[in-house]
Amino acid sequence: MGVHGCMHGYNHDCMSLIHFCRYQCSPLSTTGGILQQFEIAKRYDENSKGAATVLVLDEVGLAEYSPDMPLKVLHGMLVNPAISIIGVSNWVLDPAKMNRCICLQRPTPSMDSLLLTGTFFWDVECCVVGLVSCAAT
Repeated sequence: MGVHGCMHGYNHDCMSLIHFCRYQCSPLSTTGGILQQFEIAKRYDENSKGAATVLVLDEVGLAEYSPDMPLKVLHGMLVNPAISIIGVSNWVLDPAKMNRCICLQRPTPSMDSLLLTGTFFWDVECCVVGLVSCAAT
């Protein structure tokens, strides 16, 4: 089961459960929206027993285009974070926002890699749909 199981809420002897609080960034993101999700994640972390809480800012690079400049709030959140924060982006961020992070860049995948990944997700989706339809009967 390992990390995959933990990410889906199943406990494993050597790992903590991981609870993801997600925030979908966009050019319409606001400082208040990001702060609100951060506070929700912190409260969840304070009340959870044995689970690690992670705030995931999905497509964080899109928030760079917001006139509200919501990513400025990251400076304060990353000084001494109470929870883990992950920012996922296909866009390069401002260097001031990247100086407190690890940048992982992946090369463009090959066609074989894309086919393998697509086949895996198709198999998982078919399995999940099969389980749901079996459970419903």
